[in-house]
Amino acid sequence: KYSPSEPTNGEVVVTIESSEELKEVEGWTLSEDKKSLSKTFTENTEGTVVVSDKAGNEISVDYKVDNIDKEVPTINEVKYSTTEKTNGEVVVTIESSEELKEVEGWTLSEDKKSLSKIFNENANGTVIVSDLAGNEISVDYNINNLSIEMSVNQSIKLSKNPFNISFIPEDATNQNLIFVSKDTNVLRIENGSLKAIGIGTANVEITFEDKNIKKEVEVRVKNIIELNEERLYDINQEYLEYNSKDNIYRIRNGYSGRINCNFTEASTYTTATFTSSDTSVLLVGNDGVFTPIKTGKVTITVTIDDGVLEPIVYTIDFEVEKTPFIEDLVSFFYMVRKGIGHFGAFLVLGILGSFGLLLMFDKKKWIFSIPLNIVLGFGIAGLTEHIQTFVPGRSGNWDDVWLDFSGFMTAASIITVMILLIYFHKYIKCCKNKKL
Repeated sequence: KYSPSEPTNGEVVVTIESSEELKEVEGWTLSEDKKSLSKTFTENTEGTVVVSDKAGNEISVDYKVDNIDKEVPTINEVKYSTTEKTNGEVVVTIESSEELKEVEGWTLSEDKKSLSKIFNENANGTVIVSDLAGNEISVDYNINNLSIEMSVNQSIKLSKNPFNISFIPEDATNQNLIFVSKDTNVLRIENGSLKAIGIGTANVEITFEDKNIKKEVEVRVKNIIELNEERLYDINQEYLEYNSKDNIYRIRNGYSGRINCNFTEASTYTTATFTSSDTSVLLVGNDGVFTPIKTGKVTITVTIDDGVLEPIVYTIDFEVEKTPFIEDLVSFFYMVRKGIGHFGAFLVLGILGSFGLLLMFDKKKWIFSIPLNIVLGFGIAGLTEHIQTFVPGRSGNWDDVWLDFSGFMTAASIITVMILLIYFHKYIKCCKNKKL
């Protein structure tokens, strides 16, 4: 006999029983009625003992102790039914390579090599698992993926049971629940609905009205970021050419443009950042406006990142080309026309105005005409541009106002300096004549 015969992490007593009295055997204990021998083992072993009766007749008895186990159970894996975010249940399964004992609150599998438990809210803890021999090991588990995902401005009616709440029995007469959001900046409960306010995480406490039963469920509110799959972006520049073979956009130096990301109407986040691989070739701002600086190739990286969702990143290749000579010539003539039409006209006006004020004021008071001349020049420049706003197909332009005013001030400044020099020369000459 073996006691105990089941697995143990303690001692095993081997007992040899006979129908007649036996002699003592070294290392074994003879019972009071001398009809049995016993020995205690603390390790697994096997062997043979020679037993004899009082008459000296001997017999060999084999024994084998193999149920002593002092090693803790080996845990192969702690499995979760899902690691994705879910608003349902998560089953935690602890798997071992040997048979285990039952644990309160956990379900033992048929082969006794795994324990499982269903969780309907986030939790973390430790469970003591023991093998059939009683060796124990602590196993940690962590469930943090029980949640509901919503997008900003989305509403979900509580009547649709978004938290998968069940009652036992199913036909319970009182099924009244109280819902409380722990962060109203992220999630609010209004008019029987969950309403997502801003991105973040909020726990919703669910309390059964009649009993002190509470459950907390995590609600994650995120943005919706969607781009038009057929056309992620648009590029606007006066001289834009796309080379499909090299997948590169050719643009002209000296002409600014803009990149616009094509977000869908459902998107709640529509902010992108733009970076240039070579700012000496092309500059780009966070509004998508780019300015070529010199000829060369450059890559613009577009990043859409709200800090919560996986960032969306894509690149656009540009080649900045030199402006053709003919277009440079056209630009030159345009500037000449601007110079004659605006600067030149107001240069003449400045000359006439300065001499006109010189004739209107006497020599002693002429100095007071200078600020009046400046005001008149700027006023006339602004008035001429304002008048153009009433002409079909024309518009006023502040750049033209400053161009006009600069022509006027150039003439006025030169004439004013010349007059001052003449007066100064006469004053010096007059002083010398008085000394003589």
